[in-house]
Amino acid sequence: MFVPALWYIETSNVLGLALRKGRLSEFDLRASVDTLNALEIHADKPMRPKSFSVLLPLMQKYALTAYDATYLELAMRLDLPLATLDKQLSLAAKQAGLTLVLGTA
Repeated sequence: MFVPALWYIETSNVLGLALRKGRLSEFDLRASVDTLNALEIHADKPMRPKSFSVLLPLMQKYALTAYDATYLELAMRLDLPLATLDKQLSLAAKQAGLTLVLGTA
């Protein structure tokens, strides 16, 4: 699995907020982290300095956030399927001709 460099930050944020808000127990948090650590995850290098010229056009064309455009750009660049449950990102992936592993559009 290939992920943008920011994936670790985003995933930590989701897990940390879920724990803080009581949506996830300490046990579930540890189990989630163990599961994620067991996956073969390859983090892409940060995009700068070309990120402005790459991400902004994708954001405009597909009405995405910069975060979602990062995932779309990576899948497009590596010619890989995209896994997402985000509706707008799923739609953008379909419009860009990508294969969706998960999707809502």
